[in-house]
Amino acid sequence: MSPHSNTENGSSILWCLDVDGVLTEPTTKKISFPRTIKQLCRRAEQGDILALNTGRSLSWIEERVLPLFLSSLSEKDSIFVSAEKGALWQKFSENSKFPKRSDKTLLVPRELQEAVRKIVRENHSTFFDETKESMISLEMRDGYDTKKFGDEMHKLERLIAPFLSQYPTLSIEKSIIALDIQESRVGKSLGSLRVLEWITSRPNKVICVGDSPADLEMVIPFLTARFPTDFLYLGTAPLSDPIRDPLLSYPSVSSRYCEGLTEFLSS
Repeated sequence: MSPHSNTENGSSILWCLDVDGVLTEPTTKKISFPRTIKQLCRRAEQGDILALNTGRSLSWIEERVLPLFLSSLSEKDSIFVSAEKGALWQKFSENSKFPKRSDKTLLVPRELQEAVRKIVRENHSTFFDETKESMISLEMRDGYDTKKFGDEMHKLERLIAPFLSQYPTLSIEKSIIALDIQESRVGKSLGSLRVLEWITSRPNKVICVGDSPADLEMVIPFLTARFPTDFLYLGTAPLSDPIRDPLLSYPSVSSRYCEGLTEFLSS
């Protein structure tokens, strides 16, 4: 299915994009296809809406991802960021930085943060992401082997389990580059709800892009609101429990991760 907008017919696309593995490479954590972001910004000029739905912190996104977006967007356009899986959110444009908003009820207790921080100090593959405000993120060091990191995460999870048992509302979510300890209410679905609260006009369709099976939940709020929605999956792990809905499509590309989005935009 073509991702092209048709603003002449009054239609537009809302792009709801994960960041790691979609815009930045999982191991280097850098943007390797700048033309992808420039293509998205050209679509914004034609009427499309751009939103990032990420587990990353706002400060990380501001430092590593937004500069290229903001230098490529026209003065009239903006980009919305739902960070830390919906716990924080903020709108950005080339000339304005709008107020940051957050849900204080989603903060992980400080005493648990301290306990986990002490465990991670002795691990050579992992660091405690100090930029996060609402959750605990144990992230793979840049350039480390993702398979070895996965083995390390199993060991860390066993060490953390006794502490986590004291907090029944918290859960663990793992990706190929991180282990997150978070309130069970946060997630890509909450991130999409933040996006829905932000948009001021109804798009013709929504395209969600992710590289992890957990990213699939970002389509749920859009389907609930009855938007025709695509989920472009760029990961390698199988989608073992796909959502079935007449409004949901699963377009495919031959490439994975960031290269796959570039291929999709060029189709």
